[in-house]
Amino acid sequence: MAVAVAARRDAELDAVVAEIRGQGGRAIAVPTDVARWEDCATAVQRTVDELGGLDVLVNGAGVMLMARIENADPQEWVQMMEVNVLGSMFLAKLALPHLLERQGAVVQLSSAAGRVARVNTSGYCASKYAITAFCESLRQEVGDRGVRVIVLEPGSTNTDLRFSITDEEVLAAVSARSATIEQLEADDIADVVVFSLTRHPRVAMNELLFRPTQQNW
Repeated sequence: MAVAVAARRDAELDAVVAEIRGQGGRAIAVPTDVARWEDCATAVQRTVDELGGLDVLVNGAGVMLMARIENADPQEWVQMMEVNVLGSMFLAKLALPHLLERQGAVVQLSSAAGRVARVNTSGYCASKYAITAFCESLRQEVGDRGVRVIVLEPGSTNTDLRFSITDEEVLAAVSARSATIEQLEADDIADVVVFSLTRHPRVAMNELLFRPTQQNW
């Protein structure tokens, strides 16, 4: 196994790389701001140069900046579109020549918020609907050439994503609701990624929605 880990936070990158290497894998850390085309181009090129190729792109970068529309900071909408949508689009485009060469796969981590819009979630949901639409178009363009496009839509998950919410009232509401259920864990997401990628090449899990058993929203 060889993995290039790309993100903005150096300490977290180094920790993941150390864990992979500790389990006998190969890994490199690639500091990347996915909202910057140049960073994405460097990340893809370093992966190919240092690891010998690119078989799977997993797009997982995202921010969740929720607020009521009347209270929303437009710059937060811009940030979500840059990170959640354009970052994934940039990386998919840059990786595509390599994925076509190897008949690889794109795994896009989206959200249940890409299926159902609710109050306080307008910008975030818009970004998730957008990336699902992009991936469906990508699927139609490259599926007949052997590239699988997989969109995974997890529900409430126990990560630090919600702590990017700057609206204190909305953050409190999201945190309170999350505390009422047993959320998905990062390992659950990883299991679904591996499951999707290890199906027979003729099978593409194009869009897979999964939530905590107790989640009723």
